[in-house]
Amino acid sequence: MRVALLLCLSLLPAPLAAQFAPRNGPPIDLPRRPIDVRVLPPQPGPWQDLRETRDVIRQERDAGRLTRGEARAYRREAWAIESLTERYGADGLSLAEARELENRARALRDMARAPRRR
Repeated sequence: MRVALLLCLSLLPAPLAAQFAPRNGPPIDLPRRPIDVRVLPPQPGPWQDLRETRDVIRQERDAGRLTRGEARAYRREAWAIESLTERYGADGLSLAEARELENRARALRDMARAPRRR
């Protein structure tokens, strides 16, 4: 029993010593230069254009310049743009994707504001 206890106690420090191995090779000496980091201000995303678009659709419908069917079609298009925003944004929006969504939202807002011929 004593032999088993001594054997267990002697094997205990072995895994601990393996974790504290010395580094191989000389220490790395990195040059100490300032890092140039360019931070851009946050740009308005397509969701802000969509918020404006929904407000315009609501205002035009309340003013009677849009029919119920036109407002519904515009809201449906806004919903489609929003779902594209979520789908594209799942892995981060590229510049081209963000511009496409912003252009679609602006075009929809301008169509909702355009005067109607009846």
